[in-house]
Amino acid sequence: ASDKINQAKVWREKANIRLENEELAIKNLKRLLDQEELKDQDLADATSMLAQAYINTKSIDSALTQIDIAANATKSNDERGRYRFIQGQLYNSLGDKDSANIAFDRVIDLNRKTPRVYLISSHIEKAKNFDYNEGNKLEFLELLTDLEENRENRPYLDKIYYQIAEYHFNNQSDSLALAYYNKSLRTDSQDKVLKGKAYEIIGDMNFIAANYKVAGAYYDSTMTNMKKNSKPFRTIKRKRDNIEDVIYYE
Repeated sequence: ASDKINQAKVWREKANIRLENEELAIKNLKRLLDQEELKDQDLADATSMLAQAYINTKSIDSALTQIDIAANATKSNDERGRYRFIQGQLYNSLGDKDSANIAFDRVIDLNRKTPRVYLISSHIEKAKNFDYNEGNKLEFLELLTDLEENRENRPYLDKIYYQIAEYHFNNQSDSLALAYYNKSLRTDSQDKVLKGKAYEIIGDMNFIAANYKVAGAYYDSTMTNMKKNSKPFRTIKRKRDNIEDVIYYE
């Protein structure tokens, strides 16, 4: 008889998803949506949880439908920014960069109405989708520079510097790319994946330049930021082991 009955049902399915009972959660949430005329936040909560269950079961198209409903239904701009960002990530996973960029633009349009982490992350994800053959490179670099110079973005400089480095790397400006990869590393980033990528790229650059000892040191740093015995870790370890003799004789 409680007016919280629908919220209780959504939370039950959150628990089922945590317990990896996704199929049961999907069945129960679909029944809830069929039987009840949910509105506003209740609708947003139910469809966002259904989207999560679909993501966990790799049903990306179904997840996209539900996350769009959630983004339209919620009254919270915090949630709307998060849902649109997830929508962009899902489109990217399907290789649909145009639709992904539209979703990221919707987050960017929210500006200060949504947490800055989603705003910056949307700019970064859009930057990753930039077409270096067809896109306006000057305009793109100006955007990245504006992000770098905005004092409010200081907590995210590791990601911004890394993306600027990627821009220069793709334009064959290796010295500028190296400078920005190092800038990213010097921010004392907590993002181990980002640090690992930066160390690996600098290691590769030194390897190509036949600076094997320096390359080996960067590969060592790469491995400290990776999950041990994972496939990427083993790949880097193999690279590192292959130059061990060269470094020794040098």
